[in-house]
Amino acid sequence: MRAAVVENSTDVTSSPEQLFDYCVDLTREHEWNPKLRRAEKLTSDPIGAGTRFRAEFLKGDPMLVEYVGFDRPRTWESVGRSRRLDARTFGNVTAIADGAKLTMRMELRPHGLPRFLLPLLARYMHRQQARNLASIKTLLER
Repeated sequence: MRAAVVENSTDVTSSPEQLFDYCVDLTREHEWNPKLRRAEKLTSDPIGAGTRFRAEFLKGDPMLVEYVGFDRPRTWESVGRSRRLDARTFGNVTAIADGAKLTMRMELRPHGLPRFLLPLLARYMHRQQARNLASIKTLLER
């Protein structure tokens, strides 16, 4: 199955640890992603590989998200599944001179979407993700 691939980056005046911890806590994602209604952590351990969340978006079906890769404060990988969409997200935080660089990559595999619409989905999600990363930057630089 083909995927719509989206990748965005931003520099943040924040420590890599603070940036990483903020981005992987999906219970805080509603602060920077206006499309998320709420997220609930389903596991009791600290956030890491194996941590699962249930996410509800303004549109679409509830999604189960699980961290399948986790190397604090550098990288994470999550897999999200819903009835209509599979999403794999890769996050990377790199220390830079005055803070940290955040790069997020998403691979979106919608179920039942005609292939010719994938480029449109990718462009739409690229703009959404750019706004989300700008919000993260603004929130952490306050």
